[in-house]
Amino acid sequence: MSVAQNHPCGSIWRKWDLHVHAPGTKKNDQYESRPGTDPLEEYCARIEASDVSAVGIADYFSADSYFTVVAKFRAKYQQSQKVLFPNIELCTSDVVNAASEEVNIHIIFNPFERDFESNIQQFLQHLETNETQGPGGKQVKATDLKSEADFQEATTTRERMKRAFDDTFGTKADLTEHVLIFAVAKNDGIRTKRGAKRKALITDEVDKFSNGFFGNSNNTQHFLDPDRLDDKSKADPKPVISGCDAHSFPDLDSWLGKLVLQNGVRIKEPTWIKADLTFEGLRQIIYEPGDRVFIGEEPDVEIRVRDNPRRYVSSVRINQVKGYDGQHGAWFKNEDIPLNKELVAIIGNKGMGKSALTDIIGLLGNSHNQKYERENRVEELFPAFDNRRLKYRKQRV
Repeated sequence: MSVAQNHPCGSIWRKWDLHVHAPGTKKNDQYESRPGTDPLEEYCARIEASDVSAVGIADYFSADSYFTVVAKFRAKYQQSQKVLFPNIELCTSDVVNAASEEVNIHIIFNPFERDFESNIQQFLQHLETNETQGPGGKQVKATDLKSEADFQEATTTRERMKRAFDDTFGTKADLTEHVLIFAVAKNDGIRTKRGAKRKALITDEVDKFSNGFFGNSNNTQHFLDPDRLDDKSKADPKPVISGCDAHSFPDLDSWLGKLVLQNGVRIKEPTWIKADLTFEGLRQIIYEPGDRVFIGEEPDVEIRVRDNPRRYVSSVRINQVKGYDGQHGAWFKNEDIPLNKELVAIIGNKGMGKSALTDIIGLLGNSHNQKYERENRVEELFPAFDNRRLKYRKQRV
């Protein structure tokens, strides 16, 4: 089980890549290490050295790669702040895009649940593929797949996934507490030909089935549009995230967390998510897809803060003056309060210091303690400080 990591500033922008294959991936495994070295150890070293904070370890109809990587990674990097998510990639029998490729759907499981390993195992045991075996035509389950050929040929359907979810979590469960479903919007995805009515309807159903999409920055606005469905029904705005889809060490070195251009065209883009490094943090992007996801080199706010450091407050440190005898009460003492770059409000219960903190920030910013009238009463802009305290503070400064 992963350990929840909540930043004291709240939600901050970090790089996430939830589509990274590992050595031993069931299809197209191209990880080759130097003679005498362990490819899994090399892989973990590259993950730890990257500037990507959250990584989804992807495998086809299986989570074997995830559990193998986690065991090695946690043993070697016990103090690492990286968070690893299990990503089960499923090939479906739906074909809608111009290249006649089957739609791929990714299931991101919640690794912070105590019993998430058994949830994954149960899901795979219940998940039927489209293959049958034996004289009676018994349906092959995901856990029955063994050989490379088995995984190469395996496909399933959205209906079979839904039954496996119901069998695993129950029919009344809020599925988003356990998994998030991402369809692929580009390549192995759902970009259909114009005029292909039947395929357009399938595309709509895939859209409704999914919580979000793997794609690129060109797909973002389309999936935020509530009028995007061909059947004219309203759709929820949904997030688009990018993934490097690495299958080799050269892929990993060139693509993980990087903006990659080919003939001036973006072929790989990093994803930034403003959230805690938890499943609940990731879950927030389905409620605020336009505000919590950025695909590109760097979010605008990061550039603004770097270019204008004097216009942003990173933290407020507050202490009592030396020799203070406590006659005015026990206010802040040895407090160090980090502030978010995108702070817009301070919330808390009555008497917890909201006004005091905002007044302190205003005073240190050289704001004036002006009086104004409201409802025929004269009030001051800094209600947390009376004139005596304000005068004392100015003398000390």
